Parts: sequence; C-alpha cells; structure tokens
Amino acid sequence: MNIRKGNKEDMTGVLALIQELAVFEKEPEAVLITVDDLVRDGFGTNPLFHVFVAEVEKEIDSWVPTKIISLLH
Repeated sequence: MNIRKGNKEDMTGVLALIQELAVFEKEPEAVLITVDDLVRDGFGTNPLFHVFVAEVEKEIDSWVPTKIISLLH
C-alpha cells in the first residue's frame, strides 16, 4: 500500500469514492459535484481541501480508511 498526496488525476477516483459513499448512505442524488469542481476547488491558488489517496497496486483503495481506523483502535 502506498499513501500519497492526491493530484488532479486522482479526482476521478475520488469522485467515484464520494459517489460510492452516497449510495451506501442511500443518498446517491446528493452528489452534485463533478471532477472539474474537485480539480478547481482542490488545486487552485487557494485550495479548499487537501486529499491523500491510498493505492494498492496503482488503484485507489476505498477500504483503506477503514483499515487505518481499525489499526488505530
């Protein structure tokens, strides 16, 4: 597993994770942002957020936050 700072190219995968969470929460229609929104808001002059991604075999792993939380307890 490799944890690194996210970049613009990761925003498609990040949006997929956001959508996956919305489906799990039974609110898929609540996701109104786009990849372009994430790129603009996260990588402009004054970013509104920072993101780290966890990769397993070059793919963003959606289960990593759960694994990390489990390790911390």
